[in-house]
Amino acid sequence: MSPILSVSGFKYYVLFTDEFSRYTWIYPMRRKNEVLTHFQNLVALIRNLFNGSIKFLHNDNDTEYVNHAFSHFCQSLGIQQRFSCPHTPQQNGLAERKHRHIATMTRTLLLTSGVPQNLWVEATLTSVYLINLLPTLFLLGIHLIIGYMVLLPCILPFVFLVALVFLI
Repeated sequence: MSPILSVSGFKYYVLFTDEFSRYTWIYPMRRKNEVLTHFQNLVALIRNLFNGSIKFLHNDNDTEYVNHAFSHFCQSLGIQQRFSCPHTPQQNGLAERKHRHIATMTRTLLLTSGVPQNLWVEATLTSVYLINLLPTLFLLGIHLIIGYMVLLPCILPFVFLVALVFLI
């Protein structure tokens, strides 16, 4: 959550990280109740691009995940929800570390570029994109984008957007 409303009207974002590859998808949100819609879109994306399915969803006990609609959607697709104990962020360590990494990179991009703080969504999207390009030990040093060969054609349009955001 950001205390600053973004230029595009966003105040929140949700991250979904693949546990194996550490590839991350980020969705900016205006309201917290948009999490289910974004998760449904992610499930469809994974099914379409990779002909795969999500087996487990590990999350905290926030009301965005603990409700009838979210539980019903997960049950209908056979996705097992795993919840961390209340007030125990250590049990959701991957998400917590990923969030800290993204937040640090976002702050760095904003400060070094000198752009207004209300461009935090664009900086956050750029941070996630750049982190996804980094080699990872989990894929034996292979870039995440190359690990997901299907996503390789998406690189060129984003490079232009990255340059656009920070050359203002």
